[in-house]
Amino acid sequence: MESDQETSAETLVVTPQQSLKSAPIWYYKDENYYFEDGNAVLLLGDQLFKIHKALFTRRSTFFETLFSLPQSTDRQPEGESDEDPIVCYDEIEDFRALCWTLYASPQEILAQEDWETVDAAKLIAVVGISHKYEFTLLKDWALDVLEGHSAINPTGCISKIFNWDRVGRLLILAKRCKRKKLAVRLEADWLGRISEKQGAALRAALDTAERCAELRIFHGKAYYTHLLVIDIFDSRTAKRDPIDLDDERPCVDDIDEGSYTDETVSQLSEQQKLCIYRGFWSLSLLRSRLAQAPTLTDIPSCSAHVRMCIPIWQAWWRKVIDDAEQAGNPMNSPGEIMRMMQRRAAEPMHAYIGKLIECPCDALIRAQARKMAVKFFSTLADRFLIPQ
Repeated sequence: MESDQETSAETLVVTPQQSLKSAPIWYYKDENYYFEDGNAVLLLGDQLFKIHKALFTRRSTFFETLFSLPQSTDRQPEGESDEDPIVCYDEIEDFRALCWTLYASPQEILAQEDWETVDAAKLIAVVGISHKYEFTLLKDWALDVLEGHSAINPTGCISKIFNWDRVGRLLILAKRCKRKKLAVRLEADWLGRISEKQGAALRAALDTAERCAELRIFHGKAYYTHLLVIDIFDSRTAKRDPIDLDDERPCVDDIDEGSYTDETVSQLSEQQKLCIYRGFWSLSLLRSRLAQAPTLTDIPSCSAHVRMCIPIWQAWWRKVIDDAEQAGNPMNSPGEIMRMMQRRAAEPMHAYIGKLIECPCDALIRAQARKMAVKFFSTLADRFLIPQ
């Protein structure tokens, strides 16, 4: 039998199948985690692991229960021999990472604290499998290390991980394990890469978000960030036709104005293309409506609401937009408008528009403006996806 692995009698195990007509199955003893003095044999793929129960049971309630289950009296207990191992269906590298944490030397553990020597891929595998099998202390340790590195190198973690599937796995785990700071930093780094027109970053972000309901807000931000990158809301290019999701020709006719090809969108799935088109249409309509101040919530207790508060609110809103245009920085996207209104709402409206008298509802109106901005970003995904 040819194989890339060593096939000596010490590493190769033959196990008969249940059917007498079938050929025997060949398994390999794992190079690092098959201990002759171990007392539990596990099979993952074609690899046999022989480990020490005590290391697993004292740190995991799952394995404590597994190894204490009653066994049949008419046969040898499962997991006590190479011929009858406990079968696991995890990735081999994940289980090796788990074994590494249980058998590693202090020097190997300390090396993970150093940015130059940390093995991010291994730590992510540790988080994933320890979360599944209730190794709480191991999971928390690996997350602490990764979170610490993300704090020191907030824009470098993705580069360190290198693989988008692993990045997505870590983000999902960070969400499910309530590691908000780690999740926020990963999302910010990821969105930054989408802003840099890294097509693979957008596709990976969408694929990851589709697998995890907790990433709905990030899902919407990923779509929205891409629309900002291609300047689809830019008033200077508003004359062009709506984006054709399958047409890779330039979106402008005048060669002097440059040309644009959204190759990234053409590589998305049909469902993702529909989502980005739906979001663009919805946000374009919203941008048109935001040219005028939104209708204020009526405040019956204010006797001057119609006469004074509403006109000041409308003048304030108009001035914020006009000032940006006059400064040469028009707010083309709804998000830009919301962020600017949120910042301007930190100060009284009458002072900004040059009025001497403050309107009675000033504080309430500015609070409403801030809430409007928060709601926009928190529900952004609803414009691309099916609203919840």
